[in-house]
Parts: sequence; structure tokens; C-alpha cells
Amino acid sequence: MRKLSIKDNNDKKMSCCILKILTEGMAYFKTTSLIYSQKYILKQLNKRCGVCIKIRQLNTYLKRLEDAGYIRRYRRHIIDPVKGFIFRSTRYYITPKGWLAALSFGLIKLKRAIMMIRIIKNKAKQVIIRIKEWETPDWMEIKYTKIPELKLNPYD
Repeated sequence: MRKLSIKDNNDKKMSCCILKILTEGMAYFKTTSLIYSQKYILKQLNKRCGVCIKIRQLNTYLKRLEDAGYIRRYRRHIIDPVKGFIFRSTRYYITPKGWLAALSFGLIKLKRAIMMIRIIKNKAKQVIIRIKEWETPDWMEIKYTKIPELKLNPYD
């Protein structure tokens, strides 16, 4: 089994193209995450980079980017009791390491990379502050009770 990495020239080219599409989308919307469908990413790859690949190959490259720590992706599929699986587009996040990689590949300018990294860190701080401020209400407290010991021999 081949280890997934970004070491080959073709992998670097595809990774740069995918990272370029994600960074431009996030920079345009000024957000830290995007909800792009795989079909949309494929169309953008064909339009902007002149690359025509299949969805399966795209998933391989996205997995390599995720394993390298450049992006995070969250699948938003849900299971409905009546309809079954409901498939939704995946949410993509670019990590600070990914923004620095995009900067080193020349995909974005320094000012944009610093701005996006600051936004990511500020959002992380806000989440930590919310968690610290949150207190569990009395009705949510878990009360531990002593479990009675089981007798293995009923005659003891």
C-alpha cells in the first residue's frame, strides 16, 4: 500500500491547484470555511488549471492534503429515518499550515495569509472562551451512585 504524501511533482501541482481554488474562495467570501461540492471543485480545476480528473482522483488528492495537515474537511451527511442517507456538500477548512503553504507556493499574498491566520486564531480563542464560561446546569450534572457488588455464589 502506497503511503499518501505530497512528494511527487504531479501531486504538488494538483495540491497547488486544489489549494488555490479553496484559498481564493475563502479570500473572496472572507471566511474560514467553504462548502464546495466535489463537482464544483472539478469544474474549477478544469476551468482555472486546465486539469481534467475524476471524483475518485480528487478524493485522493483531498485526502493527501488532509493527511499533510493543510486542510480539514467535515462531511455533513445525515441519516434520516424516512429518507435514509441525505448527502450534503463537505465543509473545507484551511489550517494555518495550509495558508503558509499557499503563501510559499505563491498562491496568495503575504497580507492575505496573515489576515486569514489571525481570523482562524481569533475564532479558536472565541470557542475556548465560550467553553470556559459555560457552566453545566444542575439538571445536567451527572450523579454517580455506588453500584452494589454482585454475589457470585448465592450461598455466601
